[in-house]
Amino acid sequence: MNNTTNIIIITISVSVVVILFYWGLKVSLTKAATSLGWKPRVKESPSEKKQKPKEGAGEKQQEQNLVSGVLYLLIIWGMVWFFFGGGLEQQAAKDMKRIQNKVAADVVQQYGIAQRNGTAMDRCVQAGIVTAAFLQAQDEPNYQQWKTIEKNDCRSAGLNR
Repeated sequence: MNNTTNIIIITISVSVVVILFYWGLKVSLTKAATSLGWKPRVKESPSEKKQKPKEGAGEKQQEQNLVSGVLYLLIIWGMVWFFFGGGLEQQAAKDMKRIQNKVAADVVQQYGIAQRNGTAMDRCVQAGIVTAAFLQAQDEPNYQQWKTIEKNDCRSAGLNR
């Protein structure tokens, strides 16, 4: 991905986190305030004024509000950690490593095709590409192995590398 795409993804991610953080904080603070007995300033409709709560329901509701407020805060904290505490970078590093390994495996398959159907020069060129793929993936054992294969293939093609 290019820099513009990365900036757009990061901007959208940060915006979503900020909105969810604001919403979660607002909900959890409202629920915590309600559980402490403070009432938010909300206009009641005439039908709501007529309904009377059952006895004991207020305490149970306060406990549920407190529990859901804590759960909201934990969820928000987890999201903040994921996006700003390293979780996103760890996931990106895993994905990048997986992609580099897939590219190297694909290039090895292409070398097999060149080995079966191509000339010595084709094998030399393709072995160089495989070597570069393992270098990019920072896979030193495979890099050294393919460097030897590249040297042998290029020597058989009449090149000294």
